[in-house]
Amino acid sequence: MTRGFPANSRSKVNSIRSRKTIVGILIWCSIVALGAIGLRRANYDSPAAMTQITRFLTSSTRDVQIEFAQRQLLAVNDPVFVNEQDAARPIGRISRIGPRDEMQTISDEDPTQFKINFVNEATVTLFAGAPDLNDDATFTLQSTPKSTEWVVKTMLTKDKRRELVTLIMDSYRWHMPEIAEAFEPVVKDSLANAGSVIQEELRAAFAAREQEFLALGKRFEVELLQEKIMPLLQEEIWPIVEEKGSPLARKVGTEIWQELSLWRFGWRFLYDKSPLPERNFAQQEFNRFVKQKAAPILKANLPEMLELQKTLVQEFSQHPEIRKTVRESFQTVVNDEELRILLTSIFKEVLIDNPRLRETLEQQWTGAKAQAAIDLASRRLDPTITQIGETMFGNPNTSITPEFARVMRRMVLNKDQRWLILDPGSEAGNDSTPQRQKGDSYPAFRGDRDALIPSSFVPGYSTEAVD
Repeated sequence: MTRGFPANSRSKVNSIRSRKTIVGILIWCSIVALGAIGLRRANYDSPAAMTQITRFLTSSTRDVQIEFAQRQLLAVNDPVFVNEQDAARPIGRISRIGPRDEMQTISDEDPTQFKINFVNEATVTLFAGAPDLNDDATFTLQSTPKSTEWVVKTMLTKDKRRELVTLIMDSYRWHMPEIAEAFEPVVKDSLANAGSVIQEELRAAFAAREQEFLALGKRFEVELLQEKIMPLLQEEIWPIVEEKGSPLARKVGTEIWQELSLWRFGWRFLYDKSPLPERNFAQQEFNRFVKQKAAPILKANLPEMLELQKTLVQEFSQHPEIRKTVRESFQTVVNDEELRILLTSIFKEVLIDNPRLRETLEQQWTGAKAQAAIDLASRRLDPTITQIGETMFGNPNTSITPEFARVMRRMVLNKDQRWLILDPGSEAGNDSTPQRQKGDSYPAFRGDRDALIPSSFVPGYSTEAVD
């Protein structure tokens, strides 16, 4: 026996269903009306946007084949953009890589199909709303490198560098005098104490290696002094000195000789050789002669001596054989392996592996003066450091900078590696361009290898390669 609903209950249910139907129809009519109003306003404000919406609603995706002259690294799902005014719009993706005839035998679900490879050809799937391709349409492959150089160039654009320099210079101008004054006694004490330690350790290190330096000196004496320097002095330097200095030497010698009294020197010399008690008359006479006679003569000729010295220096510096010998001698000393090893061991022992020096510096930079200076610098520079971090990376409470976002996407998420830029071509085409047959591939070219992907474009930032 089937229990039925009362008549009044069935009428209530039908009434509720009718009201729901009417409300639903009204809601959908409101949505359609609002959509029509929105489309009308969009068409009035931006006819191009309306055209894109119409294309999206009325068009379907289509596949085109592209071909490179040389093999390029491509991957499935690499995006395709088209430049429109100041922005770039995504209009497709690479759906398959490889020649068309090979792809016909491979299904989309085939796990063996390559997702990334070096290929000459690929299939591009254009979305609904993509522009029509003319006969002279081309595709350009661009990419972003995964290198430290690219990270630095992307993070430190011209505007960023200018902003950071301004922050640092302002901070330096306002705080550096006060910070320098606080660190001055610490630095002075550190240099004084470290200098004393280094001086003592150097003396000890050289003394411990005295025999090694003596052996090096004897070797250099033979290789440089006897074989190079002495022949140079005899054959090149002394003839120049003799030629340039002889006139002045004769002049000074003649003047001194004319003031010399043989009688005064003679009887004093004989007196010193006699058995008389007082001696050293000859030495006294020589000292008197030098002071009263020779010194004034030399002083009077001093300008000519200085001029002669300048002339000799210029002559030596321009003499090719002297310059060659000096250069070779210097290189011999500098490039000597034994001397380099010896000096390196001293440097390492005195400056690097020196516990006494390290302990001295630690005492200076962990003392009360140093801590006070460091605290002062921290208080003064913390706001600037925070501003520098926010300028480069963004504020963690709001958002990160576009530059840091690009770096994170490329270096961490492995995004934005490659993309294609479509040039739809001109409607009139080129007279020299043959008519494209159905199924022909569109040409593709290698573009910028240091560009910014258009998907990271924001107003005010260039989509071209970073500076």
